[in-house]
Amino acid sequence: MSLRLRLLIVASLAIVALATAILTVLQLARDRDSLTFGQARDSDHVALAALAAAGATGSPDELRVRAESVLAPMLDTRGGYCWSDGAFVQAEASMFHDHGGPPGPPDDHPFDDHSPPDFDHHHVPPPPQVRSALEAACRDVVAGATLDREIGDRGDTAVLAVRGIVPGVAAFAMRIVPRRHGGGLPPALGIIALATLLVIGLNVHALVQLRRGAAQLADALVKLEADPRAVIERPATPELAEIADGVRALAGRLADARAHERELEHERAHARRMSSLGHLVAGIAHEVRNPLTGIKLLLDGIKRREAEAKTKGDVDTALREVARLDKLVAACLGVARDTGVERSELELGNLADERLVSLGAYAAQKRVELVRRGTSTWLVDRDAVVRIIDNLVRNAIEASPEGSAVEVAIDGATIDVSDRGPGVPDGQVLFEPFVTSKPDGTGLGLWMSLALAEARGGTLRYRRGDGMTHFTLELEPA
Repeated sequence: MSLRLRLLIVASLAIVALATAILTVLQLARDRDSLTFGQARDSDHVALAALAAAGATGSPDELRVRAESVLAPMLDTRGGYCWSDGAFVQAEASMFHDHGGPPGPPDDHPFDDHSPPDFDHHHVPPPPQVRSALEAACRDVVAGATLDREIGDRGDTAVLAVRGIVPGVAAFAMRIVPRRHGGGLPPALGIIALATLLVIGLNVHALVQLRRGAAQLADALVKLEADPRAVIERPATPELAEIADGVRALAGRLADARAHERELEHERAHARRMSSLGHLVAGIAHEVRNPLTGIKLLLDGIKRREAEAKTKGDVDTALREVARLDKLVAACLGVARDTGVERSELELGNLADERLVSLGAYAAQKRVELVRRGTSTWLVDRDAVVRIIDNLVRNAIEASPEGSAVEVAIDGATIDVSDRGPGVPDGQVLFEPFVTSKPDGTGLGLWMSLALAEARGGTLRYRRGDGMTHFTLELEPA
């Protein structure tokens, strides 16, 4: 059973309980009124029997005295004798005299100025409506018969009984049933009604808050499904707010786990590519090294034979280039096998000038100026630094517009190569093998440069700022 259904059941039971209580109290009030009027009529009949037994002969004063003696022991009862012409004498129970008169209508009821001469003005006269009903009953009653009347006056009710004693003379008795003050319903029932209404109101409010909070949680789940770090609204209900906080925290941890998973997947993919590339580089280096060895042997044989001076110079140049290619192949094998390196202390400014001279013809062809600024002396692997500078300067020349300059700035352990080209396209992954924006590129230059730098304790970084592209080589600590 859902919480919403339970709250609805509680509210329904509260409504049923309130309605039952109101009906019960109203029924009790009716029963009380019926019992009160019944008691009043019984009391009137007892008084009538006593008055009739006392007799109805004598003067009005004698009858009044006789009525007082008969009614003296009775509680809250007034009565007397009346005649068919409307005249009557009235007496009251002694309890009225002790407490200032019987309960009944206020004292501002006017006295009847046409009372019979024998009317006793020492007693409080009945109200006009009661007196009229009394006179009418005295005229209508016959000897041996009893007439009962209930006369309302300003909320009070007079219960009147008249019995004929002899023709023309009757006895009457009357009790006043006062009205109930306070609107009829007892205060306890009002408290119960307020408490029940409060329970119903709280249940309705809880239902509204529950429904609204559930809708907010549903919206939050939709948002978090699309974006685990989305900002969600907290429900006003504290319990649902705690659930929302827990869901948000769980979504945050899930987002972190997904990011970590993507990072690990990227690292695994990178490792797989590096492994494949290592095998590829090792295979290529092995295949290239064999013909280079043959070429070197042939050139050595040519050099040993008696040849022209010009031929010897060409052979020397070819041998130097073969030697450089052999070192390049060895370096590729070194990247693949992570072999040890030899470091020596070099003046980096001179080394940079040497590489700029070797690339001068290529820069002139592209109409790009080469500039070197700064210098320092550092303990480095010369071949690795030469290859990195060659890669970075060649890339900068290819990216530079005509008439601009490529600058190599040396400061301590950093060598910064900058150009005014457009930079790396947005979305392109840097330093990944086989990733390039050049139509005829292999995508191995930057990757191999980074691999060489990291294998020797350094690193290579990319930065774009002020319209300039910067690749900065940070050498290994001295």
